[in-house]
Amino acid sequence: RKYTPEFCFDTNLYKNIVVQSVQTEVDSGFEGRDKIVLVEAKNSYTKNVIIRQLYYPMRQWYIYTQKEIITLFFEKRGDEFLIWEYCFKKECKI
Repeated sequence: RKYTPEFCFDTNLYKNIVVQSVQTEVDSGFEGRDKIVLVEAKNSYTKNVIIRQLYYPMRQWYIYTQKEIITLFFEKRGDEFLIWEYCFKKECKI
């Protein structure tokens, strides 16, 4: 678990939302030479996901490194394993 540095972002409804010192955790993370992969995993069918579980860690590592950040959501549904990659638009700068 880590705490975010200060960053801001926009949504469709609100502009320049400022976040600072929010606790984050990822279920798994992998670092290569040029990329970091962050994984959020669920062990059963998920009807909805709190997007900040994916977004805040991505923004946090985006600030900490110059490497490309890849954000994955992994879900186990019975005998199936599903993986989605989440991409976000460029962000505002503080």
